[in-house]
Amino acid sequence: MQYQIEAAALYRNYPLDHERSQIRLLIVHPGEWEDDISCDFKIVSLDHHPTYAALSYAWGREEPDSLAKIGACLVPIRPSLFAALRRLRAHAAGKDETIWVDALCINQASIDERNSQVAMMGQIYSLCTSVSVWLGELEFAPEICPGSPIEANPGRCYTIDHGGECPSSREGIHAIMGNIPEWEGLLRIATYLSLMAARGSTSFITYLVEYSLAKHDLQERLFTKIIQGLESNEWFNRLWVVQEYILASAVTVYIGPVALPWTMFSRASEAYRNFLSWAYASAPETHDASCRILINTGIIRFVEFAKLRDSIRERPERQTILELRLQLSRRFASVDLDQIYSLYGVHGYIQDHDGEDAAREPEDSPNYNDPPEGTYVVTSLRHFKEARSLLPLSLSSYKQKYTSTPSWTIDWTALQSDQIGFDHRLWTEMYGMFHADHGLGEPQSCFTNHNTIMSLQGVLIDEVIVAARFDNEEERSAFMDTMRTRDPAGLYPGNEQMTWADAWFRTVVADSSRLDTTRESCNACPSS
Repeated sequence: MQYQIEAAALYRNYPLDHERSQIRLLIVHPGEWEDDISCDFKIVSLDHHPTYAALSYAWGREEPDSLAKIGACLVPIRPSLFAALRRLRAHAAGKDETIWVDALCINQASIDERNSQVAMMGQIYSLCTSVSVWLGELEFAPEICPGSPIEANPGRCYTIDHGGECPSSREGIHAIMGNIPEWEGLLRIATYLSLMAARGSTSFITYLVEYSLAKHDLQERLFTKIIQGLESNEWFNRLWVVQEYILASAVTVYIGPVALPWTMFSRASEAYRNFLSWAYASAPETHDASCRILINTGIIRFVEFAKLRDSIRERPERQTILELRLQLSRRFASVDLDQIYSLYGVHGYIQDHDGEDAAREPEDSPNYNDPPEGTYVVTSLRHFKEARSLLPLSLSSYKQKYTSTPSWTIDWTALQSDQIGFDHRLWTEMYGMFHADHGLGEPQSCFTNHNTIMSLQGVLIDEVIVAARFDNEEERSAFMDTMRTRDPAGLYPGNEQMTWADAWFRTVVADSSRLDTTRESCNACPSS
């Protein structure tokens, strides 16, 4: 309770003027590794383009167990944030570190302030000089590194980026890698990838692979541990981090003591894939399975994010919030309203840069006082009106948490499940040339009774007698494999007058993708 009182007083001492686009910045002061985190707040206006970095990290599920001293107040913070601030302080090497951190720079106890600051997050991440992505310490059990001096120097820091300057000979590579202690697994991997990204010729990567072939058992165990840590890292599954990464002009990744530019992962992956094409055909003896695992498995999540960023920043196409959310399926938000609010920044960027002349309709302002189900109804309705598409109907049968909303409304919390992705593809991708939801006409005429009832005019094409789910994953996979190999112009089995495309059209317009559909609702025309 005492800490809550101190935090409330702290934010009162640093009030924000939202009309002037003000934010708080956290000034992290220098200190030794074991010192307490000591900081101050500074209020700035985004209109003046201040210099700062923004932190992107997974909050974690643990309760606060550490303290940060901000001015004269002690503020409880979660373990993940404490670790991030301590590591960033170490990298600052005796200088103040100016950073924006959502958990501290926003008064989380004030809903009004959360509303206004969340509405500004697109600007906050677009205007920062860089985003610092914190992936955690990836600490190793003592049995993996017995007798290593890691515990004696936990605050060590390394910044890795060889750029275009690196050795071109086998001897040069051995000199660089040989100077790195075997127990510094993260440093070895970062250096390995940085060299690969800097000089991507097949002969150079051959030297790197030769070096890895001579590795010892300790290095093998460290590589495995690090790859497992990257694969399971919670950061990649968060929905908020999408805008934090995509909107940033530059991104630096911090993993334990190592800092390296995000672009290095993509460059290294591209260089290694080019090398594999050559190695498989010309020199299979140079192909090392552990290298392939490191590149293809260990950094694939970085590459996937980079591709997503490129597709949105370089080829923005106007889309609704729902269409964007489906593109980012299987990512999670701990607050139900953030299923929508976390996308505002990216969605606004797309609308501002898609090259279309149509005026951008502003997003509804975030309001954490609103019930999630009401916001879900409004956002689903907005999709119908903007896109004139019945896409939400392919998802409306999934009522995971909010079951009292209209039947045509999406429960956005269900968009985090794997099943949604499969059924959405079934609805939209198998035969994209057919769209049962075209021709809505004036969208306002589709909704009545205060936007709670949807009325549709349709033409009866066929009847669905039975709708059922697959019994197991094998049946699902077999069905998908069969459908992918069918020629749309080929004859449908048992009916020489019908093609596979005809059969698919007859079922898709009858709403067969809604697996809870009944005969009565299929026969209704018009329906509501």
